[in-house]
Amino acid sequence: MKNKDGKLRYDLIPKGTMEAIAEVFTFIAENNLHEDNDWIENEVEDHYAALMRHLDDWWMHRHNGNVKCIDPESKLHTLKHVLTNATILLFLETSRLSQLDQHRPPLVVETQTPTPQ
Repeated sequence: MKNKDGKLRYDLIPKGTMEAIAEVFTFIAENNLHEDNDWIENEVEDHYAALMRHLDDWWMHRHNGNVKCIDPESKLHTLKHVLTNATILLFLETSRLSQLDQHRPPLVVETQTPTPQ
């Protein structure tokens, strides 16, 4: 058996999760809603608002006894849109933090050498 120590466990991601994200991006691309990857140019607030609209829509349908909540435009489950928008937000946030780190001076930690007693 291979040693998996320190390796990411992609096998633990629930089946269909990556496909759900791809379905939403494919719908967006096939319907010319965005040029390839121009969603990166959208404001974080736009993606947050879309995530919250889809999440709220799912929540309201669920509590009204509806089994499935389908986005009327894409015909995909609204949670697929939630997952995709969360993925985009994570990408944008980690990119932003990475850029901040590139422009931040390195952290210097001063240590004191203990004096012998």
